[in-house]
Amino acid sequence: YAGAPLTSSSGHHLGTLCVLDTKARTISDEQLDALRILAHQVMAHLELRKSHQALEMNNEKLREINASKDKFFSIIAHDLRAPFHGILGFSEVLETEIEELDEKGIRDIAGYLRSTAHATFRLLENLLQWA
Repeated sequence: YAGAPLTSSSGHHLGTLCVLDTKARTISDEQLDALRILAHQVMAHLELRKSHQALEMNNEKLREINASKDKFFSIIAHDLRAPFHGILGFSEVLETEIEELDEKGIRDIAGYLRSTAHATFRLLENLLQWA
C-alpha cells in the first residue's frame, strides 16, 4: 500500500490516491514521487473539469440572456415600426394630396403626425431610461 494526498489548489484535502498490491513491497523514492505527481495530475484534472462545468453553466446563462435580448429588440422594433409606418403614410398623403385637402384635413393629418411622433419619442425616452 502507498498513498499520496489529493489536495486542491486552495489547500483542501479531498482524499488519497492509493496503490495496492497483493503482497508487501518496498516502494522507492522515485515511485513515491511518481505517485505524488499522479495525485497532482488527478487534482488538476478534477479542477479543470469543475472549471469547465462552471464555464458551461455561464455559457448557458449567456445564451438565455442573448435570446431574451433578441426577443426584446424584436418587440422594440415592432413597437417602433408601427408609428413610423403611420407617419410615413400620412406624410405621403399630405405631400401628394395637399391640394385636395381642406384646412381641417391638413390639421387632422398634422395632429396625427404630431401625436404619433410624440408617442414614439416617449417610447424612445423610456427605453433610454430603462437601459
